[in-house]
Amino acid sequence: MKQWEVFGEHVASAMIEAAVARTRELLRAGLREVSALDVFLVEGTSARAGFPLSCGRLPVAVGGDVCLIPSAQWDLYVSEFAELQAAL
Repeated sequence: MKQWEVFGEHVASAMIEAAVARTRELLRAGLREVSALDVFLVEGTSARAGFPLSCGRLPVAVGGDVCLIPSAQWDLYVSEFAELQAAL
């Protein structure tokens, strides 16, 4: 049973690494709007957003690039990822 758990952890880790690589690739290609998951995968719980712009989005640094994140996605990031990690 332990071998299957380790295998599952390796598969999950590989999937996360692939998602991070894909997000970084999209950022290099010019992706300028990110989701809560994109921010978490690249920045972990250390991301900080700027003040909301007139378009309703917030500027956030992701992978060394400044991107925009919708307010609802930022709220999701804070509630689902940042607060969850702080609780752990």
